[in-house]
Order: sequence, then C-alpha cells, then structure tokens
Amino acid sequence: MKVKHTFFGWCFLISTAALFSIMSYVAVNTTITTQEKVSIIAVCLVGHIGHHIFYKKRLKEWRLKQKEINDRLEETYGMEFQKPKGRWDYLKGDEK
Repeated sequence: MKVKHTFFGWCFLISTAALFSIMSYVAVNTTITTQEKVSIIAVCLVGHIGHHIFYKKRLKEWRLKQKEINDRLEETYGMEFQKPKGRWDYLKGDEK
C-alpha cells in the first residue's frame, strides 16, 4: 500500500527523523553509559515505528469510510463520486 503524506505528515516524519539523528549523535558522542545510549535510541525507534503504525491504521480507516460514502452516492444517484477540486486547482486557474 502506497502512503501519501499530507503536509503535516511530512513535517512530522522529518521532525522524527531529525530527532532520531540528534539523539543518536548525542548517544554515541557523549560520555553516558551504554544502557542510557541504548535507552535513548530505543525510545526514538519506538516513537518512529509507532507513528507509522498509527498513520497506516488511520489511512486504512479513512479509505474504508470513503469507499462507503462512494458506494452510497453511487446507489443514490447512479454515478460514481467525483473528487471535488481543491484549493490549488482553483489557484492554478483550471476552474473559471
């Protein structure tokens, strides 16, 4: 399944990757114990993986909901639902 991130999804993904990089650097290049280093890296990994699991679950629920809406519209009006134009489509001048 291909995941399409929104703007905020990309921001969150980049920030978690940056946090992981910074914490990994701190863990490796400072004078803390090995157990503390492992704990820091483990917390970052669990948070990052947890985000992907949560996002995938939410995306699956959203797609199921959209399919139900599309099916009801098709039954009611006898046609497939067409996605409404977004803000960027109007700004580009496609709709006049």
